[in-house]
Amino acid sequence: MDTGNISRRVELRHDGRSIYFRGDVPPEVREQMMTSRRVYNGGVQLQRESLVGSEARTADLGLVETVVNLLTTRGIEVQLAASLLPPPLNPQMDSRRVREFRDRAVIELVNTAREGLISYSPGVSPMLLVLQIADAFPEKRMVIICASANAVEALTTQLRSYELKVTQVVRRQIGEHEHVAKIVVTTPWGAEDGAVELQQADIVLFDDASHALHEQAEYELSKSDSRFRLFGLIPHALQIAPYDRDRLTRVFGFRRVHVPRHGHQETDIRVAFLPIWGPGLPQDLSVLELKRKGIFRNHLRHRLIAQVARQFVGGDPAVSNRLLHFSPDALRLSERKAVVIVVENVDHAESLRNNLRGWSVWSDRREKRVANNPGISLSWYGQVAAPDVTNLICTVDGLATAPLYATDIVIWAASGSRGPKIPASRLIMPYGAERPLLVVDVTDTQHPQLVAWNDHRQRDYLAREWIPLGYDRTDFRILQFQRSRG
Repeated sequence: MDTGNISRRVELRHDGRSIYFRGDVPPEVREQMMTSRRVYNGGVQLQRESLVGSEARTADLGLVETVVNLLTTRGIEVQLAASLLPPPLNPQMDSRRVREFRDRAVIELVNTAREGLISYSPGVSPMLLVLQIADAFPEKRMVIICASANAVEALTTQLRSYELKVTQVVRRQIGEHEHVAKIVVTTPWGAEDGAVELQQADIVLFDDASHALHEQAEYELSKSDSRFRLFGLIPHALQIAPYDRDRLTRVFGFRRVHVPRHGHQETDIRVAFLPIWGPGLPQDLSVLELKRKGIFRNHLRHRLIAQVARQFVGGDPAVSNRLLHFSPDALRLSERKAVVIVVENVDHAESLRNNLRGWSVWSDRREKRVANNPGISLSWYGQVAAPDVTNLICTVDGLATAPLYATDIVIWAASGSRGPKIPASRLIMPYGAERPLLVVDVTDTQHPQLVAWNDHRQRDYLAREWIPLGYDRTDFRILQFQRSRG
């Protein structure tokens, strides 16, 4: 009997917060779950470490989704234990109730996810995030783990100032019969105390997610039952080494939210690519000559960009079928699309504007004036030719002051290794102001330098988490995690 096409079966369970496999896992799957770091010991050595299934117990439950993906793509049937698919923490937490909180994305994450990271920008108070979680789930038991006794004392004092009942624990400081409040603030060493009972908590929160990588913290997490939701707060600007990033993912998984400002959310920015084909350019061109021939005075390129821009403005479905391969409703665009085409400089704008009669040109006030436009307006913010700023041709320098609050599409028609620097006023939106943004990158192919710039821009978009259309953000993070391992 031919058994080559019969798919195998693997059951995924958990032992504490460690993945437990029942069935044979292909070695190539385990190989993709490796991470490495450089160790300096009289020389540079590469030390490799397994992220899952190692002999030493680790809190690796955050990698369940990527393990399932790796197995199913190899034709292996995967069965998940019911406890790996937790129900909502509060089934009554509907959208109306969630809107009562300033940072509703955090509340939704805690209510629906098994684990996740909560990043915050400067100006956002981590303690206010903790208060909102405590207020949203008052009947649930929450354990907050801090790095030191001083941090425990400081956070406890702050929470008690808001009249919350809090118990602080620093290694066996609690009496045997002392009442323990629903909110416990402790250290990784204090989590050993019987009064904490980590396995009885509903929510475990690290005030700094990087502290979860400490040996004692990982030990406490791995030996505890996984019934609790696990989350970590982390500064958004924190630079994390690849090795530590892998270990954070192992603990906290792929679900993340970012709080750019209290009461606000990040704009949902997606990327599509518009390839430019044509005859190759000479290899010995200088950078300036390359830009002139390939970018500024490339009339075929101008006509294609103008055609796509007019299709967006007019709501022509041809642009979706040809460029985006998705339904226009998927981006939730308004009926009238507002388009901004970003160009290199005023000369580039004037050349492109020959194909877009009636469009305004926006540039920095320090740039030279647009030629043959007696009606040009000069303000403190910039200079604009023609009063209508719904659809703009904007220079790179002018982008910082351009009125993008109503913009739906940004077409990057300039060159270089970085994409558009969208002003912060468009990157951050109040909750309820759902206005996603699509960046269309004009991808040039006629010269190796242009191709190199394209590759750099794609990496820049991924670093900013501006992801391609058609992907769920969590699924795309899983995909990138797997791609990074070959």
